[in-house]
Amino acid sequence: MQVSRNFAFLKVHSLALVRLGTLAENYFANDPNTCLIKLRQFGEQLAQLVAATIGLYEDPDESQFELLRRLENRGAITGQTTQLFHEIRKVGNRATHGSYGEHGAALSHLKYAR
Repeated sequence: MQVSRNFAFLKVHSLALVRLGTLAENYFANDPNTCLIKLRQFGEQLAQLVAATIGLYEDPDESQFELLRRLENRGAITGQTTQLFHEIRKVGNRATHGSYGEHGAALSHLKYAR
């Protein structure tokens, strides 16, 4: 798989993030629904990495919502960053559970993830 230039910079932090970002980009044109699902997975991985880096990663079964809430309460993510994490999570849920997937939403969320 050719690594996306938009996500390659994350290689020093996590190969999983590079892989998920690249997959999301690759699915964008033909399958925006899967793109959004991959971006949700990307957001989950990124939040877990942030939590682990600052010593707040406790439970791999913790919901994304709860993890984001804990990160926000501890000041690890704030303002617009928190909003972007939640937006990626919510739209990813819609894509997973309702076959939602429009190109416009997929493009916007690729930008948010980047």
